[in-house]
Amino acid sequence: MKRRSTALLFVLFFLLSGCVQPDKSSDMESPNVVHKYIGYVVKHKPDQLLVTAFSSNASQSEAIWVRTKKQYELGTKVAVEFNDGIETSYPGQAAAKSIEMIKADPPQGAVITAEDIVGRALNHFKDSSVPVVKVVEYLPSEKLWHVTLFDDAQSNHSDYVLNFTQDGELNK
Repeated sequence: MKRRSTALLFVLFFLLSGCVQPDKSSDMESPNVVHKYIGYVVKHKPDQLLVTAFSSNASQSEAIWVRTKKQYELGTKVAVEFNDGIETSYPGQAAAKSIEMIKADPPQGAVITAEDIVGRALNHFKDSSVPVVKVVEYLPSEKLWHVTLFDDAQSNHSDYVLNFTQDGELNK
């Protein structure tokens, strides 16, 4: 009898624990949450832009196909806001609430901007499925731009390094 009542209590506890409603704030996102994402425009499709970003702190990258009617040049750095969910495919997909260009002046000694150099580097990296800009830097002592990219669709993530002169010519 004691065994039977212990087993009954265990089953009853198990059944009741399944009836408890989870805390709604744990995994559910409020529909009013706005996501902001900063990255480079690396590909175009009709009504879509592929925007990728690399975090050197976490050594990881993100990629999102942004649905928008606006067109931006390859290499343009943008801040995208989404107010709906982001589809979790890779690359992710989402409709843009707003897109803001992030403009920067050329560094001292350089003739063109980092965005111009990224655009030129992407033109040399066309076979990539999901190009990610890892490093863009101007080296004033050498008068060179240094750009490191990789294809995030490839499992080995081999770096592709390009150097450009201060005025944007590929330095071979």
